[in-house]
Amino acid sequence: MHRGDVSRALDAGLSVRPARETVFDTWAWLQSIAGIAPQRADRPAVGMTPEREKLLLGS
Repeated sequence: MHRGDVSRALDAGLSVRPARETVFDTWAWLQSIAGIAPQRADRPAVGMTPEREKLLLGS
């Protein structure tokens, strides 16, 4: 994966930036939307329902 040739993508205009900058901007974006990232409608929900968690924890 890390040795893939990305020259065509770069030639087509792909711009790259430091991972630190991407993480910072992603965190700022998540904070701006109350910390809940939008989920794709065509993907199953991640995790379990609060009801299932409560049942498993016995509370």
